[in-house]
Amino acid sequence: MSRTRDIIQEIADVRQRRQFGSAMAELPLRLFALENTFKKHDKSEKELVRYFPVALIACVEGYFRVVNRPGF
Repeated sequence: MSRTRDIIQEIADVRQRRQFGSAMAELPLRLFALENTFKKHDKSEKELVRYFPVALIACVEGYFRVVNRPGF
């Protein structure tokens, strides 16, 4: 039994997770939250420290996906 993806539902889910109407408005908010968390984290949380580069790249990737989409 194969299961197909519901692309429309996936897009709706992503849009619903945004706090603002556009992904461009979301980028500064996410970067600011990431910066604040990094400044306040406990130095003994080594696993959390490993998350920051991944989160930063995800923010940058999301930005470029929005910038490169047609009609931007």
